[in-house]
Amino acid sequence: MPDDVPDGEIPEPRPIPIPIPIRPIRLYSRGGNLSNVPLAAATAPADLERILAVDTSNPFLQQLRIQQGLLKATDIAPGNLGRTPVIREIPEVPR
Repeated sequence: MPDDVPDGEIPEPRPIPIPIPIRPIRLYSRGGNLSNVPLAAATAPADLERILAVDTSNPFLQQLRIQQGLLKATDIAPGNLGRTPVIREIPEVPR
């Protein structure tokens, strides 16, 4: 026991006051008014085949769309022809 504490009596620790500044949480406006946005149930469904039938410069996506029948090889833009691999050059993926 320390010398300044009487026998059997250990004083309770005193809390140390730490000043914590309390500031209000700021709310920042994102600038959007969502009350005019139509609900998904009120809109027409998206035609994915029409969207995916558009040519892309990504050769991987081009090849996938050609293999799935969504894009014809004749529909590829002339600037993208050189980047599209021929089916013979693509290795067969084991299933």
